[in-house]
Amino acid sequence: MLLAGVTSVGGLMGYAKARSTMSLVGGLGVGAAYAASAWLINQNRAEEGHLVGTATSFLLAGAMARRFGKTGKFMPAGALAGVGLTGGLYHGLKYKEWSGH
Repeated sequence: MLLAGVTSVGGLMGYAKARSTMSLVGGLGVGAAYAASAWLINQNRAEEGHLVGTATSFLLAGAMARRFGKTGKFMPAGALAGVGLTGGLYHGLKYKEWSGH
């Protein structure tokens, strides 16, 4: 749920600061996907939950890395690329653990 909160609050802050509808939709969308991942894990569907978490994390990392490349600004794009990469590695390893691969 931590990643869900971080990305949702980030989207809200982006909207409040710059009136960026894209930040709002993106942050809340990614937050909802992370919340779905956590819900699946808590429902004893860990393999599915970590798969959702992995996909969400790498999509976030890719989108934010591309944005960081364009702007060169670490906040928020570079930081979120790092968050996405870290989340992707964590969820990917947990998925591998739960799936038996």
